[in-house]
Amino acid sequence: MYYDIPNSDNLNPSTLSLCSDCAKDQSLKHFVIDHRGGNALCGICLSPQSVDHTCALERKDDLTNLVKALLRFYFDESDYNPHWGGEDHPYMLLCRDNPIVHHEKTLFHNRSADWSGAFLEDLLNATPYPDPEKGISIYAGFDGEGGRMLHQAISRGQSTAYSSLRQRLLKENYFNVEPSVQDYVARAGERILGYVLAESKYSRARIGAKRFMKLNDGSLAYKAYEGAELGAPPAPISTSGRLNRTGVAFLYVASDQHTAAAEVRPHPSHLLSIGIFVTTRNLKVAAFDVGIGDFCGSEEDLDLFDFLFTADKAMSLPTLPEDAMRYSMTQLVADAVRNAGYDGITYRSSVASGHNLCVFSPEGLTYLDGSSSVVRVSKLVYTMKPVPQVDASDDDYHPLEE
Repeated sequence: MYYDIPNSDNLNPSTLSLCSDCAKDQSLKHFVIDHRGGNALCGICLSPQSVDHTCALERKDDLTNLVKALLRFYFDESDYNPHWGGEDHPYMLLCRDNPIVHHEKTLFHNRSADWSGAFLEDLLNATPYPDPEKGISIYAGFDGEGGRMLHQAISRGQSTAYSSLRQRLLKENYFNVEPSVQDYVARAGERILGYVLAESKYSRARIGAKRFMKLNDGSLAYKAYEGAELGAPPAPISTSGRLNRTGVAFLYVASDQHTAAAEVRPHPSHLLSIGIFVTTRNLKVAAFDVGIGDFCGSEEDLDLFDFLFTADKAMSLPTLPEDAMRYSMTQLVADAVRNAGYDGITYRSSVASGHNLCVFSPEGLTYLDGSSSVVRVSKLVYTMKPVPQVDASDDDYHPLEE
């Protein structure tokens, strides 16, 4: 139910923070939960009950950096910088439906844009242009010649550093570029370190079935591929893949059957053989599906997150055989990870809700006897959303880099 709120005119912004109920983005919510202090009121809901689960005032600078990093992640600067035609202030984006914080009234949260806007404006205005080594700026500022620069949303763009290294691969041998990629992996350190425990189960799919037979009622029964037939192809006949070079055998598996099936890109009516593989030991993996909360202490950290996020997207996206060059960069990332002592890489799936695991030594997993089955794909579902369009008369655009 609604509650009596303090007189917002008498509130000191320095005593306000953010509660876990008003944090919407999961990285933000986890940060608040991990750093609860019980010494601040939530500046969005002003609920007396928020004190026990509100971010401690001692971590408010870190909270500010994370909120700014999330603005950089979700929004283009042109959305909130009036010099580029955006809102007069970025806090306005957070006072209506947005992916970062809750703004709406509920049965238990008497929120209002009036006081939440004042809190968020103060939060974001505290240090507009912090020391790049200690904070995040939501404004790109000016270049050396006085030209105004513009941040592009990390979630929709591509890391400048990643693009630059990919362009180098068009002109140089990959081993000349590899040290630069190794540097990014080294800087990420334990923030990308993960483990897959022994006896963890993963799924792998292959289009088709081994054989079939006709039953008495005229229907068909199928025998699934199993064992080595579902595993990684031998190294000599391995073709270039997302993370492996030609002649290198990696094993790709998925966290669940649905993701495994979607990753082989079947068509409706296709038969699929799906089996289970079990890890034979604990695997040290590089997790590229990282959260932004560990990368918002400085501009360098956020640039590193941008690189890792772009690499994760590149690993998850499908590509056509004639565009195999697109995988040159992800293969180089895999080389750098393997040389750093990891057993494999985990990354998001772009076609299902699960995640993928690539193991550099296929012996790290073994087929679970009797686990294979055959399924038929009944339908595929595509979702589409509009994107901003280039005006036919506008010549200020760039070719799309695949």
